[in-house]
Amino acid sequence: MTADRDHGANPYLPEGVYIPDGEVHVFGDRAYLLGSQDRFGGPLFCMEDYEVWSAPVGDLTEWTRHGVAYRKEQDPYNDGSHPNPSNDAEGGMHDLYAPDFCRGLDGRYYLYYCLAEISRVGVAVADEPIGPYEFLDYVRDASGAIVGERPGDLFQFDPAVLVDEGRVYLYTGCGPMNRAQRWFQPSAERHSMVTEVAADMITAIGDPHRLIPNIFDSLGTGFEGHELFEASSIRRVGDAYCLVYSDVHLHNLVHATADHPMGPFTYRGVLVSNGDFGLDGRSGLLGGSMPYGNNHGCVEQIDGRWYVFSHRHTDGRQASRQAWGEPIDLLSDGSFARVRLSSSGLRGAPLPGVGRYSARIASRLTAWWGGSTFSMLRERLQPRLTQEEGPDGPRQYIDGLTSGSTVGFRSFTELGSALSVAYRGTARGRIDVTSRGGDLLARIPVAPSEHWIDSAPQVIDQPSGEVELEFTFRGRGRLAFVAFELTGEPGS
Repeated sequence: MTADRDHGANPYLPEGVYIPDGEVHVFGDRAYLLGSQDRFGGPLFCMEDYEVWSAPVGDLTEWTRHGVAYRKEQDPYNDGSHPNPSNDAEGGMHDLYAPDFCRGLDGRYYLYYCLAEISRVGVAVADEPIGPYEFLDYVRDASGAIVGERPGDLFQFDPAVLVDEGRVYLYTGCGPMNRAQRWFQPSAERHSMVTEVAADMITAIGDPHRLIPNIFDSLGTGFEGHELFEASSIRRVGDAYCLVYSDVHLHNLVHATADHPMGPFTYRGVLVSNGDFGLDGRSGLLGGSMPYGNNHGCVEQIDGRWYVFSHRHTDGRQASRQAWGEPIDLLSDGSFARVRLSSSGLRGAPLPGVGRYSARIASRLTAWWGGSTFSMLRERLQPRLTQEEGPDGPRQYIDGLTSGSTVGFRSFTELGSALSVAYRGTARGRIDVTSRGGDLLARIPVAPSEHWIDSAPQVIDQPSGEVELEFTFRGRGRLAFVAFELTGEPGS
């Protein structure tokens, strides 16, 4: 049942791994990924400890798991005396929200993070980027007061850090101190700020500088409709500074640039949407190309090429997110071009047209009306990516396909001459396999099956060049889809 050609495809980490909020940095000859970590089927965001993964800069298809780098109980606040009422299932622990890390001025590696619902930025340190990290302190002002807990401070979340020309800059999102206001009235005072930090990587220097506006003060700034929601990330790009963040639409990662780390920043456009909104006429709550939700990620130059990293949503919930990545073009004006979701991902080229592929690499998953909606709606309205235990560990598949549902894969080159699908379910009918332009390539009959079975291979038309494959179920019942296989001689 396993696929044999998926390395480097999206999502680019193995099945059963849920790393959202990814920050990728190059140190030496490897790219290192640190993010928060979701639990499959978990009711809350970021329920697991931080892990670090890495890949050689010359081959982003081979990621190595380095294990736990920092545990939530290492933060002194998580000693049980300050329980989180939202997390009774975990003994009231405060989970580790989206982090960032950097190489400090002393050559060691510094991890910046926030605990769930706690307005302070923690700092941990290690001798290697993979850890293990040890708690150091919280970001404080010169008097020793914790930034985020002083009178008049706004709530601190989603830290990002930049070490540039011997100076250190800390970027955070800011919002109201009241938790209910912060989540249910997210635009009330939600914006971002930057604070310079001393060489000790802890002590704030001076007052923060406000950056991205909120919806009440964005008029005339160029940020209208793209004010900050969360997810700050910062990079130096040439002689400019690029701030990546999630805007008020949640599913977008957008970027702004400045000539100085403290701004002022100018809005430069959308990098990626995890629902591909704004492309192909997609708009509205029902118009996503994939089940969509919040977004968080970064840009990073690796071996001379720029990439954007983000995450996707699975299992019909907000809190089972997986790492996603795409090559992205840096334009002559210093901004980045927008990217479309792909299956090929970090490979940076179409997938081979012969081989067995897991349905988990889908870059389109839409319901009968031609779109997807907010991921928390689960299977009630739309198909979903989910998982079960297979013979070799977690196995992801697509469940809940009803008549008119489509699964798309972008893209392949030089297709083989025959195609089969692995499926199960109560479905009776057919799967129409088309190119994205709508040309029918094959028609595969399906009948009810309690267990995973492979359909008989069907001869397919072989369009030349690059092709996006779309699988649309037509019939009755519900279909689950785990893999497909392209065999035979490649087309010409």
